[in-house]
Amino acid sequence: MDKQAKPKKHRKKLICLIIILLLLLSASVFFYQLWLLDVPPIENDYTISDLRTAPPDAKGSYQLLLSLANPDKPKSANKSKALTESLDKFNQIIKKHGGSIEEILAELEAEKETREIIGVANPILGLSEEDDKAIRTCLDENNSRHLGVNLQNLQQNADAIDRAWEHAQKARDIIRQLNRFPEIADETPPDLLKYINSRGLYTNIKQLATLYWLKTYLECERKNYDSALECLVELNAFSRKMLPNARDVSLKMCCYSLVQKSTECANHIVNLQPVLLSQIKNLLKHFPPLSDQQISLQNCQIFDYLSFQNIVYDMQKTLQVLNKPANLKMRSGLLKPNSTLQFYKNAVFFKPINQSIYPAIYPDSWTAIDKSGNRLTWQYEYYNPYGALLFATCSMIAWGRVLQTPDTVKIHDDLFHLIARKRLEFDFDLAAAVKDMGFTIDLEAQKIHRQKFDEYGFLEYEIKLDINPSVLNLK
Repeated sequence: MDKQAKPKKHRKKLICLIIILLLLLSASVFFYQLWLLDVPPIENDYTISDLRTAPPDAKGSYQLLLSLANPDKPKSANKSKALTESLDKFNQIIKKHGGSIEEILAELEAEKETREIIGVANPILGLSEEDDKAIRTCLDENNSRHLGVNLQNLQQNADAIDRAWEHAQKARDIIRQLNRFPEIADETPPDLLKYINSRGLYTNIKQLATLYWLKTYLECERKNYDSALECLVELNAFSRKMLPNARDVSLKMCCYSLVQKSTECANHIVNLQPVLLSQIKNLLKHFPPLSDQQISLQNCQIFDYLSFQNIVYDMQKTLQVLNKPANLKMRSGLLKPNSTLQFYKNAVFFKPINQSIYPAIYPDSWTAIDKSGNRLTWQYEYYNPYGALLFATCSMIAWGRVLQTPDTVKIHDDLFHLIARKRLEFDFDLAAAVKDMGFTIDLEAQKIHRQKFDEYGFLEYEIKLDINPSVLNLK
């Protein structure tokens, strides 16, 4: 009996073990199939046709705009020499003061005051090293008034600025040609490399705009107000024609900067006593209030999403090429394209971040971003490894801060029009108007400003415009 019972007992154990193994295998297959699930495709998703485009009359404007870009990265012996000398100087300061950060920063600040400005030639704009040096000399980052222009240095370098203005004739002719179009088109394809390839264009635009502003201030100092208005109006028209169709957020921010600083320059003219009211009225014809269409960021959001979409599809194709039949599903499961795109779309368009990024069968408590708002959760990293990697790598734009910019630019523009109205209408109550907008008039500092502080008491942003109380009859 004992001998017969032992084989039966072993058979029962073997059967139980087989059942357990089958259950484990079934569970593994079940959870593996569950892990492979992706969310449904996004319905009515954005395509290239959803991007705002310039009217047919603007054909050829984009190609003309690109003529201001660098064909290759400019090489400058002076720039390389300056970088080498700066690094050597920095190493000497560190060795001199050891580990004392306070002493190092103090000497760097003192050295900054006496550092020689080295110009860099820009053949695309027609500017020589001496031209660039003159432009840099006239700028003062510590001067919050007059666009950071040092008026004393500007007067001392007036002849150099005039020469730079003449040397940039070809680039200025391009600006005039672009202003003949109703709008300036942006045909940049959705491509991650746009961030690299477009930098030369934006840098050149900013440098040329700086020369326009310096020339405007210089003509104001010479009391040639008609010439000053002509320079400013030309630049302002160019930047406003680029605004509506800008795709790359970097170009949009560049346009915002140009419009805002041109408005500050116009405000400077409005506050000059000798400027005639007829000249101010003419100026305002070229500075109409900004429209919602001009300052909207939707084009940039769609463009950024489409660029990311192309990256996801390219990775998906790469995985399909690299996969072998034996592990096709395993490697494909590392990237859930629909979930990845939905996650990125939620982030870019400020929808609920966890909306529709997991299959419906998954727990509702699972999220993609942790409570700090700065890190991906372990659940999403395991569910969609490659998608999480793409999201973390390609989310280069801090849309939270970028989305504040249109409102800031619009408020800044509205404030300028109130100041201009006060100059034209003697009885207009500027104090009451700006108070309704949350602004304060500081007669001592000669500015109208509004500040916002973060939860830690640090200044988050300040919107302000300078005023001349005597010209505006403010007491």
